[in-house]
Parts: sequence; structure tokens; C-alpha cells
Amino acid sequence: MDPRQGGRSLGRGELAEAEAALAQLDPAARRNEVPATVAAMLQLARLQFTEARAGFEAVLRQYPESVSARIGLARVGLTQGTEGEPERLLGEVLRRQPAQPEALSRLTALATSGGPRAVTARVALTAAQEASPGEPALALALAQVLQDAGDAAGAVAVLETEPLLTPGRGAALPLARARAYAAMEKWSEAEAASRAALAESPENAVARRQLASLLVRGGDPRGAEALLREGLRSRPADPMLQQGLIGLVNETRGLDAALAVADQLAQQPEAQPNGRLLRGDLLLASRRPADAARAYAAAHAAAPSAGLALRTAGAWLAADQRAEAEKVLNAWLQRVPEEVEVLNTLAQFDIQAGRTPQAVQRLTTLLQRAPNNAVALNNLAWLTSQEPNPAALERARELSERAYFLLPSPETADTLGWILARLGQTQRALPLLRAAVSASRRNSAPDFGGAYRLAFTLRAAGERAEAQRIIDQVLANGGAFRERPEAERLQAELRAGR
Repeated sequence: MDPRQGGRSLGRGELAEAEAALAQLDPAARRNEVPATVAAMLQLARLQFTEARAGFEAVLRQYPESVSARIGLARVGLTQGTEGEPERLLGEVLRRQPAQPEALSRLTALATSGGPRAVTARVALTAAQEASPGEPALALALAQVLQDAGDAAGAVAVLETEPLLTPGRGAALPLARARAYAAMEKWSEAEAASRAALAESPENAVARRQLASLLVRGGDPRGAEALLREGLRSRPADPMLQQGLIGLVNETRGLDAALAVADQLAQQPEAQPNGRLLRGDLLLASRRPADAARAYAAAHAAAPSAGLALRTAGAWLAADQRAEAEKVLNAWLQRVPEEVEVLNTLAQFDIQAGRTPQAVQRLTTLLQRAPNNAVALNNLAWLTSQEPNPAALERARELSERAYFLLPSPETADTLGWILARLGQTQRALPLLRAAVSASRRNSAPDFGGAYRLAFTLRAAGERAEAQRIIDQVLANGGAFRERPEAERLQAELRAGR
């Protein structure tokens, strides 16, 4: 059989299928780079960190240049909260494959995350870019990191490295130069770079909008409007150009003029389907959600679509009229019963309203249509874990493992970690719960429920002092959250020595 089949199954989050594919290989074949790496990835997906690390290290000993094994080891280190090693490994990957997408995105995210880890990641990213100064993806990533850190001059220096100045390399590099120059308030240089981007790619809507913005800033709104209208003549349905024109007219001539332009575009067949959204979008941005909902509803009546149904519902929700939002979406489901995004949105409404059976039904239907929808998998795992029986908790574990593998986020880490904790697998749960709580702190949106779950699991793992410190901090905040009664009970038990 093709040894890559297991990798493809793993990429879809189908862990059992990947394991079955590997089992068909003979022992010698399983030691080759691809199947051995897939096997270690499966162990990582099962949160068997020690075994996964050993597997990736074995691959590297046999295949010292392996990129996939380095990425796997970096994933292990990131999940366990190891500092330094993931950054080094990702940097090594980029020195071998300078545009490797996962290494580039992970290292860039680490470099902008704040704290000591960000410094290490930035050093690794800088070293990789210096080793491959002509690689645009690396230069763009490092320039964005530098600019986010307030070093726009450093970003310009990276982007103006000699190999990157050759014409014919697309609009991304001059666009990035323009943004960096604008951050330095070097407006003429920013305009020149924007014009260079547009010359590289006349159809590039981002470049056209950026140049229009600079023209407005320089006191030429008419020139900016003409520039956007020129773009719309060749690309009349381009949403970015449409929105740019509406926004410019709103800024320079007021809401009524912008609404008039929106209505004109809505009447042009060649401007569809996005032209129908413009009036509602503009009213919503102007904080008139009920008017926006009525505008979307009128467009939906004229040309029904799932997108307009969702837009209408979102506006009614912003107007604090949830019943109207649900009515619109339920009406669309009567037309298209398996519309994925509508099912997902209504399931969220059901969860918030405590209508668990309806939410489970919608999510089950959705996953039959879109089995790799990680958000739906995570939500269904959470709801299933609330059922009072061991079989449901085990089923929830399978769903949450797949969700976390497909979309490793604070939300999926929290769900999987809490399910594992309730199954008694505290050592597997703790890295996930720690990562989820740490991410919520970095985002300035503390998750008190997640912190409670971490404290509960720490107590179960015998780490009572840390559990006490966390739960005291959570309850000292004084805010209300769903798990507060359980948190207060945990605090009392810890103080009583139980």
C-alpha cells in the first residue's frame, strides 16, 4: 500500500484510519521516514508525549535532514510548554526549506506572542531570513514581526535587501514596504511603493485601496475615488474595491452619499453578489443594526442565499433581537436543511439558550456534511461530555482529540484537557489546560472557567499549592462566571486540606 495514505488520513484528523493504514505495512516499511513520522504524529495526537518524542528523535537519527520530524518535535515542545527547543527546531526547518508554511507561521506567531519565548523566536526567524535573504515569504514574515514590535525602519531594511528589489516578483513586497514607510510617516516613499505594487499587479485590490488611502491622506480624495472606480470598471464584483469606494465616499462625502453609491452598485448585475451586501454592511458599520437587518432582508428576498440569511441574522443579533435572527436562519434551513454555516450558527444559539438536544442534533447533521469542521467537533465533544455516563465521555474524548488535532486552539485544548481530566488522565490533561489558560491571559480576556478547570486538575494531580494559588486568584477577581459555585467549593476543600 502507499505509505502516504496514513499521512493523508492523519491530515484529515482520521486517527483510526491512519493507524489502520500503518498496520498494513510490514515492520521494515514502518521504519521509513514517512510512516515512522506518521506513527509519531499519531502518538502526539493521542497526547503520548514521551512516545511521540522518542519516535521523532528516532526518525532524525536515521534521517538527519528530516523536516517533518523537526516539525513534529516542535509540536511536542509547544504542547508541553518547552521553551527554546521549538524555536530552534522551527528555525532549522526554515534554513532547509525557507518558505515551509507551518514552520513559518508557528515561528512568526511565537515571535509576536510576547515574553521570553518571543525573543527566542525572533532571533531564530532573523537567522533564517539572513540565511535566505532572497526568500520573499521569510522577509515578509520578519518585516511584519519587526513592524509589530515598533521597528518599522528594521522592516524596511529587511524588505529592501538587494535580492528582493528585482522587479517582477509580485505586489506583496512593495505593499509591505509601503506599510512600513507609512508607519514611519514617510508618506512620499509609501505612495511610491504603493504605485510600484499596483504596477506589479494592476488587478491587486489591496494595492489599489492602499494607494487610494494614501491619496486621501495627501489631500486628493477625488484622485482616490477615481482610482477605485477605475479598478471597478475591470473588476466590478470585487468586494474589496466595492467596500473601499463606499468607505471613501462615506468618509469624504457622508453617509447619504455612500448609501446612494451602495444602491447604485446593488442595481448593477455585474457587481453581484457582493453589491447586494453593501447597504447593509454600511448601516451596520454606522451602528444602525436594525436598519442593516432590514436592508439585508430586502436583498435576501430579492436574491435568497445562505450568506444573506447569515448577514441578516447577524444584524438582528447585533440589534438584540435574537428571535428574529433565529427565525431567519430556521427559514433558510427549511429551504436547505444541511447548510453547514447556518446549522453551526443555530447550534451556537441552542448552546447559549441551554437547548442541548437541539444543538446536538444540528451538530450531528452538520458533521455528516462536513466531518472535518473542527468547531462543530469541539462543540459536540463538549456537549457529549456533559452526559452522565462513561461511554459518552469516551465518545467525547474521541471527538475532542480530532477537533484539537485539526484546530489546536485554546478552545479545543480546554475541551480536550477537561475531558481527559475527568477520565483521570491528569498528566495528559495538564499541558492542554495550562496552554488554554495561558492563551486567555495573553489575549487580555481571562477565562475564569478554564482557570477553575486547571486548578481542579492540578489538585487531582497532587499539585495542591499551585491549585490553591490559581483558585484564590480566580475568586479574588470577584467576577461572575458559570463555574463559580464549583470554584468556591474547590477553594473550601483545598483550604480544609481535602
